Formats: sequence, structure tokens, C-alpha cells
Amino acid sequence: MKDEPVDLHGKIAVVTGSTNGIGYETAKALAAMGASVVVVGRQLQKTEAARNEIAASTGNQSTDFIAADLSTLAAMRRFAADFKSRYEKLDILVNNVGAIYPKRQETVDGFEATFALNYLSYFCLSRLLIGSMEKAGSARIVNVSSVAHVFFGIKLDDLQAKKFYWPYCAYGRSKLEVLLFTYRFAEQLKNRGITVNALHPGLVRTSLDMSYSFMKYSRPVFSAFGKSAEEGAATSIYLASSGEVENVTGLYFVDKKPARSSRLSRRRDLQERLWKMSIAMAGQAE
Repeated sequence: MKDEPVDLHGKIAVVTGSTNGIGYETAKALAAMGASVVVVGRQLQKTEAARNEIAASTGNQSTDFIAADLSTLAAMRRFAADFKSRYEKLDILVNNVGAIYPKRQETVDGFEATFALNYLSYFCLSRLLIGSMEKAGSARIVNVSSVAHVFFGIKLDDLQAKKFYWPYCAYGRSKLEVLLFTYRFAEQLKNRGITVNALHPGLVRTSLDMSYSFMKYSRPVFSAFGKSAEEGAATSIYLASSGEVENVTGLYFVDKKPARSSRLSRRRDLQERLWKMSIAMAGQAE
């Protein structure tokens, strides 16, 4: 059975990391439903080009773009200020941006890059834009996590991976952190008209997984069994638009269905400790 068509005219949506891959497909699908979509990417020309392609393919000229390097706190704050200067509300926020770094590197803020981009940007942007979402009356936050979260624990005494760094481990931990944040934030917002859910997109053939030489041995697996970007975006699109989950919050989805995430991700003590540490790192008020 095909999904019922959804009309998102009048809705404002932000999709981070939407210049390619599942972020691009998510932004395109929401634009095709009529939403005013803000495409977010790091490089100005690439971000503008993605916006133009989406507008041309969907016929939706109310698409927009904002270029921002979301691995830095200053860029996140500038993005939020820029968005608020253009729009009075925000109905849908899809935190999708992500990367895997073959070698440990730090951002200008001194954070390990995987942690900063894959997790802290979700935490900071969601909180910076909460006022805009409250003005929408009913809003959704969709966080892209991964089944990779089940394979790695969390080291609260080494969030910046100074003691040990391995790309897969840093990636998996960042996706666990996304879930810890999702559950904690959903609980805080449950009576404020804003839902917060997370998802695993599946094994997807995107540049995130295929671009680094240290992954060359896994490429045949991705090519043979991986989903297309369009298929991988299906659950993000579902959570951002479907009436079936309009009032559903604090869940983890796989293939458009609720799934049980790891025991660690559901530990309230870890959720609370990471929350407080993130508040301090972001320089935000509680």
C-alpha cells in the first residue's frame, strides 16, 4: 500500500547536510509536498546548487538555502540568527548532517570533529531554534542516528577521543549520543507541542560511507547490499511529514517502525550527564 500524500504547504522545514545523500532526498521530498525547505550545507556554491536543483525538480520555488559549517559553535549561532531573521517559525527540523573522519581532528572550538558535527550540532541547533518551533504550535525534530550506536559504549571522561580514536568507534559513539539526547529532549518537550524522534536510515550507499580510503574493503558490501539515498531517506521523510506520528515522541525508528535501541541509550543517568556536559560545552543556559 502506498503512503497517503501529505500536504506541507505553509510548513517551514530545515534539513542539515542536505546537499547530497539522504539529506538531499529528504529535502527534495519535503519540498515536493509543498514545504518551504531550507537546504543547509557547508559550501556556499554546493548548497545553492542543491537548492536550485530541488526547486527545479519539484517546482517549489519557496525553497531556500543557508551555508554553514555546523561543526563550529559560532557557525551554529550565525545559522540560527540568520534563520530567525528570515522566518517567524519552524515546523520541521531534520538533523541529518554527519561525517566520518579517518584521522582524529579538532574543530576551532577544540572538540573532536565527529563529536562536534554528528552530535553537538544536533544538540545546539535544536535548542537554538526551539523558540521558532514553539511559534509553529506543533513542530517536529528528527534526528538521524544509526544502528552503529549498539556496537560502542560511551566514555564521558573522554568525549573528545583524546585517549583513543578509531573512525568507526567515534562515529558509533556519536550516534549513541544522538539517541541519549533525543530521549532526554523528548521528555523535556513532551508538553510543549514539539516531538523529538530518531532513526536508523539503513545501510546506505552515500558519500559518508564511501569516500575514505580506509573503507575501501567494505565498498563491495555497500554496493551490493546498501540502499539508495532515496530509500535511505524514507524514514526521515516519514517522521518529518506523516500524520501517523504527529503526536509520537521519544522513539527510535527503523524502516518507519518503532524499534528498541540499545540499553545504554535508554539509561537516564547517562542521558542526564551527557545533557549537562553538552550544555556547558555549548555555552548555553539550562
